[in-house]
Amino acid sequence: MDYKIVRKEAFKVIAKTKIFTEENSQKEIPEFWTAYFNDGLHNKVCGMMGICIPAKEDCKDWKYGIGCEDKYTKEVPKEFECLEVSEHMWAIFKCVGPMPNAIQDMWKKYIVSGFLRQITS
Repeated sequence: MDYKIVRKEAFKVIAKTKIFTEENSQKEIPEFWTAYFNDGLHNKVCGMMGICIPAKEDCKDWKYGIGCEDKYTKEVPKEFECLEVSEHMWAIFKCVGPMPNAIQDMWKKYIVSGFLRQITS
């Protein structure tokens, strides 16, 4: 398995966000990425990362954003927001292949299978 564990200092992300649920995320997040590029939003903020913002404990929906670290953009466009990510240990996985299946397959392989819990315990 191709991964590494690293500590990353706190950083900020400028992102276009949308609310998803477990039921709709597998279908609608790829559509969100397609719309992001089709609408030209990548010309305002480079879409170099997708980021999940954890839901509150008793919530079934959660926020997902497309964007980049704030160091790569000069301003926060009005339809975007600035998200603060605190310092954490990160599991970084290599993900190669045609999208969106490459990300979804990687997610199933590492996350859903419980592999991530095993390496971080």
